[in-house]
Amino acid sequence: MNRPILNGRSLLDILKTDEDPIAALPTLKAIADREAQIRREPKGAGKHLKSLNDVLCESSVSIYERS
Repeated sequence: MNRPILNGRSLLDILKTDEDPIAALPTLKAIADREAQIRREPKGAGKHLKSLNDVLCESSVSIYERS
């Protein structure tokens, strides 16, 4: 309701004026459909995941590096 998604205005801004909110419905539906699709995708989908060994190698400090 308060997100500025309609040319910098929110649905609430449009409802406060005399404008017809029906004109905003196609845009709102497209945004809602896109966000619903994103929520349905598994988290991390399409991202390259590192193995546990790779992560440990990157974050561990060798005892030989300390002087």
